[in-house]
Amino acid sequence: MHFRLKTMIIPDTNDFHNTIEDMMAASAPERLEAAASDKANIEAITSAAELVKLMRRGQDPLNQDAIVKKAMVLENEVIPDVLKRFKTNMTTEFIEMATQVLGKSKMEVAETIIGYFDEIRSPYARSMALILIGFKAGEGRIPWLISKYHELEKKYPQEDYHQGAYYGLCEMEERFY
Repeated sequence: MHFRLKTMIIPDTNDFHNTIEDMMAASAPERLEAAASDKANIEAITSAAELVKLMRRGQDPLNQDAIVKKAMVLENEVIPDVLKRFKTNMTTEFIEMATQVLGKSKMEVAETIIGYFDEIRSPYARSMALILIGFKAGEGRIPWLISKYHELEKKYPQEDYHQGAYYGLCEMEERFY
């Protein structure tokens, strides 16, 4: 997810991401037709509730950019709902889409996520939140990220959820040093 966020947020890397999507589509042409139909439905969405419902169901990765673009059109309505559901949702598909939408958003989301971080139910969502914080929070949050790295490493020794904090710290290093 770290790489995906980076390719979304940094404009010069979008061409690389588009090339990967083109290769994926070329390897499964039947998927391209279904994705095109779904993309038309995404573009026709007019309400935040509809879009968030779609995000919760999961979508073909070929349509993730369309979902993010639509979310940015409806940003003022979508972001509060996504932030609320990010705390409680346990599905990987939603967590990943929410991470992308929150990462692309121009709204201040880092402090909100930090404020409710301990209420996030999914350890995977916590890890994704830490990556987001690396892209969005100020330099003063570095000690907080370090503490979350150690906390997740201790709580989940057989998993790699602490890596979200590591990638977040890498982003902060790149942004501030």
